[in-house]
Amino acid sequence: MSNRFSQFFFVFLNQELTGYLKVNTDEAQTEEMGDESLEIERIYIKNTFQKHGLGKCLLNKAMEIAIERKVKRIWLGVWDKNANAIAFYTKMGFVQTCQIPVQS
Repeated sequence: MSNRFSQFFFVFLNQELTGYLKVNTDEAQTEEMGDESLEIERIYIKNTFQKHGLGKCLLNKAMEIAIERKVKRIWLGVWDKNANAIAFYTKMGFVQTCQIPVQS
């Protein structure tokens, strides 16, 4: 939370914290993507609150930030076994650009 190039946003439903968004720019990005990129490092919604549109609200916030910063690329990483997240990001228009195999 101390990196000035990372931002956190929290979503509440009925005064209960239900999830958060973390976006990174500049040197806070976990991969070298350049100054014209924004990384969505994390969108997390508690299981009991998934499928209520909260993830979409957080993704929209990330898009607003990208528009404000006039970035050319929004990127994120997803664990290949997280089918729910992959389906969500695909539904929201993200496309897979590469896959790096992880050694077990």
